[in-house]
Amino acid sequence: MDDSIRKDHDWELFDCLSLFLRNVSRENWTLLDNVWCVNKDRFFSKVRNVSSNI
Repeated sequence: MDDSIRKDHDWELFDCLSLFLRNVSRENWTLLDNVWCVNKDRFFSKVRNVSSNI
């Protein structure tokens, strides 16, 4: 009896956690994507400058 209640509670907790992680990760991926895009441009422009100086 006690065991099944604990399992149910674990599942609920797991559901909440996975939902939370899914939402967080989606926002983080968008954020990381934006950061990467900005830095990528910066990085490649630096590389271009260096290679043009050689």
